[in-house]
Amino acid sequence: MRWVRPPPPRIATRYAYIVNTRKNTTGGRYLGYDTPYSSVVQIGGQMKPCRECRHEISEQAISCPRCGAPFPAKEKWDGWGFEYKSRMTFLGLPLLHISFKYRPNRVPVPAKGVIAIGQFACGIFALSQFGIGVVSISQFTIAVYALAQFAFAYSLIAQFGIFIREGHGQLVKSLSELIGML
Repeated sequence: MRWVRPPPPRIATRYAYIVNTRKNTTGGRYLGYDTPYSSVVQIGGQMKPCRECRHEISEQAISCPRCGAPFPAKEKWDGWGFEYKSRMTFLGLPLLHISFKYRPNRVPVPAKGVIAIGQFACGIFALSQFGIGVVSISQFTIAVYALAQFAFAYSLIAQFGIFIREGHGQLVKSLSELIGML
């Protein structure tokens, strides 16, 4: 094992465990960090203050060890996932909104637009898992025209659904028929 020079000031200290592959007394090889033949080597990286608590952390840190803030080296962090909003709008809604994103408090960001695509969507055309729209292709939906697994709509094609005017699928019933059964 050779000596590794200590890092200069303002460099984060991360540790990489190097495990010697000598055989142990039972004949097997050591595989963990806590073996008698393992050693620790320092690897450098830039230090930055955490955006929440100002604690010094590495730029590559996934969370702050003091306050638990996710990705603390980023100046602004608004959640996990992907989101795209077009600049063009129609009636105050973006023409296209795609959202597969969660806020820092782990609440999903619904897609709201003329064309809304995401896990949760609301728009004139919704393509989602849970959707509300005029035309909706979803797993669960409330719409005027729906193609879904579970739906409530004016007209629908669904596995399970309640419709007002027309419906097709495995188990679909009209709203008037359900009210008549009461």
